[in-house]
Amino acid sequence: MKPWEVLGVTPKATRAEITTAFRTLAYIFHPDRFVDAPDPVRQEAQKRMAQLNKAYDLAKRGRKDEVAYTIQADERAAKEREATARAQPKWQDVVRERVRAEAKAKEMREARERAMTNGQARPRPKPRVRSGPSVMAGAGEAVHTGKLYCRGCRSIQWLPAEWRTQLDTTDFYCSICDKLILSR
Repeated sequence: MKPWEVLGVTPKATRAEITTAFRTLAYIFHPDRFVDAPDPVRQEAQKRMAQLNKAYDLAKRGRKDEVAYTIQADERAAKEREATARAQPKWQDVVRERVRAEAKAKEMREARERAMTNGQARPRPKPRVRSGPSVMAGAGEAVHTGKLYCRGCRSIQWLPAEWRTQLDTTDFYCSICDKLILSR
């Protein structure tokens, strides 16, 4: 492939057009954007970035002998990449498998929650004399979902909508085992 083809510009492109094309493609294929991606994806991004850098360097100079130069790896490196590609699953397959696993885990979690006993958390006024430490386990999830897990009977307890405003004056207890589940 010629440098112009790698950058997606014409051979008569100006330096500004070459630079703009390079920056756009570098933004898309920069390896730092694929840090959490599977290995095949990261390797492909590194390969594409190396091609872009070489093409940009050659196209920016624009000498006639370099224009004829084609960007390709030597035969041994190409064979190694081919062997690696055959040995590893395609990155699309890896991503699809990861999505399937996450969907299955979510489905199993939702099935467990449906099988659990549910109840409404019972609010009670706080005693005047403090009898123990605060119980705030699970409050982060409760802020987003409105539910808490009782550690005593392992049930899901739904909190009333205004539970955060009541927290200074009210303790919340499990409706099944009557254990304290939320207190400040």
